[in-house]
Parts: sequence; C-alpha cells; structure tokens
Amino acid sequence: GGLMGNVGTDMKSMHCGLAAGNGLESALLAREGLRANPDMLEHPRGFLVNFYPDGYDTEAAASGFLSPDVGLWRMHDPGFALKYFPAHFAMQFVITNALELFGQMH
Repeated sequence: GGLMGNVGTDMKSMHCGLAAGNGLESALLAREGLRANPDMLEHPRGFLVNFYPDGYDTEAAASGFLSPDVGLWRMHDPGFALKYFPAHFAMQFVITNALELFGQMH
C-alpha cells in the first residue's frame, strides 16, 4: 500500500532522508524544550478540519485500532515487514539472495 508514484526516482530516496532528518530535528528540539499543541489533530483550526472539511469521524477511524482482539491489528496480521537494507521492500529479497550467492562463490 501507500503512494508508489515516486518509486524508482530520486525523490523516493529524498523522502526517506527528509523523514529521518525531520525526526532527528524534532527529537533535538523536544530535548531543548520546544513544545507544541498536543491537540493539533482535533483542534478547531488543526489538521483534520483542514484536510477533511466535510468532517472526519475519529471514533470510526479509531474503532478496533487497539482492540483486545489482536487479530484486528494490522501490525499483527499481516505483521511487520522489516527492512535489513536501505532499499525498497522488494529489493530486500534481491539483496539477500545476491549476498548469499556471493558467499557461496567465495
């Protein structure tokens, strides 16, 4: 799932770098005491109102999110897909097999 239009372009790598940089910068700023509104999603002038002007049902969106039935959790089924190499998910298998083949040849 997700937006796949930039896969195979330089922008895909840039997205990863920007996300990592933004995460690091956010952590450093928080450590220094920078604070923000914890209600920014639901705030009357926040994210949901701006991106969903016709309304957003937070109760419906959250239903089953942390249900006691772990079978409903997306992190449980189909489960996490861990990346071992800094590449697109499909490339993980190619890299793993190439390294295994290299090991057999040397």
